[in-house]
Amino acid sequence: PINPSDIGVIFGASNRLESIQTKPNCISAPIPEKFRGSFEKDQYGNTRKGGIVCGNEGAGVVVAAGTNEKAQALLGRTVAVFGSGGCYATYRKVNGVGNAVMPMPQGVTPRQAASSFVNPLTVLGFISTMRDSGHGALVHTAAA
Repeated sequence: PINPSDIGVIFGASNRLESIQTKPNCISAPIPEKFRGSFEKDQYGNTRKGGIVCGNEGAGVVVAAGTNEKAQALLGRTVAVFGSGGCYATYRKVNGVGNAVMPMPQGVTPRQAASSFVNPLTVLGFISTMRDSGHGALVHTAAA
């Protein structure tokens, strides 16, 4: 299934009215020229080859780190990551000293940590909307 946080990454600034199905499992939609510049480099300044990759949050065990002391302290630890894209990959480079990396307590598996960002943010949004609308309760049902 597609994580709802990836919908913006998948469709972003594309013109969905001009989308076409190019393969059985692939939909393609053009990005207007005025927005293309924002897709040329990733957050590390690397030139994108092949477009933006979805997978907005994930988790795993740190297997390599840069020389920064904080990054080195993450080696062997399970971490949750957010906002870096590409989290469906086997390996993913992320900024180990930024706020988008959250070390997990000992014993937490990557599977357990995988939704550490979006699910709590969704709950905060639900509660904020409920309170702003003057409601005292919230009913959340499972997606079909």
